Amino acid sequence: MSDTSEKKESRVGIWAVLMKIGSKFGFLFIKFAKALKFGKVALVAISVASYAYIFTWKFSLMIMVMLFIHESGHIWAMKRYGMKTKGIYFIPFVGGVAVAESDFPSRKAEVIIAIMGPLWGFALALVTGGAYLYTNNPVFAAASAWMALINLFNLLPINPLDGGRIFKSIAFSIGSTWGFVFLLGGIGGSLLLIHRAGLGLVVFITYIGVLELLVELKASRWWVVSSLARLRKKLPKAEADYLAEDANYSQAWERFKRDEINLSDVPQIFGKATRRFCKIRDKIVDREHALERINQDDPKPLLTGFGVAASAASYLLTAGALWGLMYYMNHIPGAALAMKVLMG
Repeated sequence: MSDTSEKKESRVGIWAVLMKIGSKFGFLFIKFAKALKFGKVALVAISVASYAYIFTWKFSLMIMVMLFIHESGHIWAMKRYGMKTKGIYFIPFVGGVAVAESDFPSRKAEVIIAIMGPLWGFALALVTGGAYLYTNNPVFAAASAWMALINLFNLLPINPLDGGRIFKSIAFSIGSTWGFVFLLGGIGGSLLLIHRAGLGLVVFITYIGVLELLVELKASRWWVVSSLARLRKKLPKAEADYLAEDANYSQAWERFKRDEINLSDVPQIFGKATRRFCKIRDKIVDREHALERINQDDPKPLLTGFGVAASAASYLLTAGALWGLMYYMNHIPGAALAMKVLMG
């Protein structure tokens, strides 16, 4: 393979990564664009020009159509759940984002809204693949494979990708240690795939996703209840140690007052057991207050057992269908060459 071909393929890979990083920081760009009184039409025009500059105008149009269909799937699902939306914003050089004015009403809604983007993207890739079967033009095969690849990438189980939201909703609904193991397994598997694919930039997305996950995890009912149960289990022993330490202190203090021992022989007022007991007791109070706030704020309803199974099945079926389509179209004679032509 020539250096030029390698550079072009690397350019596509890097752009694919930046496209999803951009969806995370897209809101900042949107606010900046509004401040400069840019409209959606202006953002579309700039996006088309940016992709045409990197690749070709044909590839640019294909990117815009794919982004529009993918984000439309999210918007469609949001509206079905009564969520107010601001529409789709295209972000030059990095992609697009479906903007909602409110949070997901439930874990089920989060899963369905997340999966609809890749599903609509798969439908477009399937139609494009059908165009190849009808015309026998390898350009359609190349476009279909590329669309399938980007939507499959979206299903990596890392926040803020669609797959990350699905995994997170399933894990929080499972609860306890198994849910946490499920999340760690998804992140670990993603990092392994990223390493094997040579997409080092995606590690940056993983860091963002882990930080976001930790913030949401600490605010979740699951984490608060689990933490509260562990602390309450530790409290009796901590209290017994504290009382024993306090009794030793009281006895030593009485002996000091009778001039039987020196002040240096009296234990410190706040010994190790006392500090540990106070720390656990304070944490229990904090967790109880946090649980009260969660109950008052009407937390997101979790997935039922059937919902967990259905979500996992839809995830696996969508990912499998996208991979199968990509694999098939990639092996069409002339598809690789057609992609290089589209890239410019």
